[in-house]
Amino acid sequence: NEIEKVKNVLKDINYPSFTYKTTNLEMLRDIAILKVDLNNDLQNIYDKIYDMLSKEGFSLNKRKYFPHITLIRNCDEKLHMDFSITQKVESIVLYSSEHIDGKLTYIPRFIKKFKDSFELNR
Repeated sequence: NEIEKVKNVLKDINYPSFTYKTTNLEMLRDIAILKVDLNNDLQNIYDKIYDMLSKEGFSLNKRKYFPHITLIRNCDEKLHMDFSITQKVESIVLYSSEHIDGKLTYIPRFIKKFKDSFELNR
């Protein structure tokens, strides 16, 4: 089962919580997204998960990593707003996307909580 393989990969991740910054609301085709500034922590966790999933036999997309948060799909408006918000990342949530009653629904399947820096140094 692929979900179980991904859960096992995420269980093996040992990473401290970290922060990221969103800098604006923009459109990606017909999708409204919050753009996330790529920092070393995001790149490191992405690389670690990518490598571990590859070793598990997953065929992964080789596109450049583009961190973002999807807000609205099939958006008719052309939205844009500049701002800066810093958030703390404390976990990774694995979702499956399923069509339920004709609607795309995201279902949380696993949560991997990050360790606080203090806990890692014990």
